[in-house]
Amino acid sequence: MLEEYCRQNNWGMPRYHLVSSGSSDGNDENTLYAYRVEVPSLLPTYGSFLPREMVSERQEAQELAARFVLSQLGISLATTGSN
Repeated sequence: MLEEYCRQNNWGMPRYHLVSSGSSDGNDENTLYAYRVEVPSLLPTYGSFLPREMVSERQEAQELAARFVLSQLGISLATTGSN
């Protein structure tokens, strides 16, 4: 959804940077993930985007980050064609 919106607006493809918070014993069960997102054309104005919420699945974290960027830009998910 974010990728499509960036493509339509010629902003460049978003770059996702994994952020994790886990236990010191290396147990993946306790690891939480988030993604910091950079949109090339928006970097000078907005910098990077990082949701406050962390989740236990990487894919869910990436989807959450994409939705967060769209919401910070005031873009409705209905506008992007996603539910």
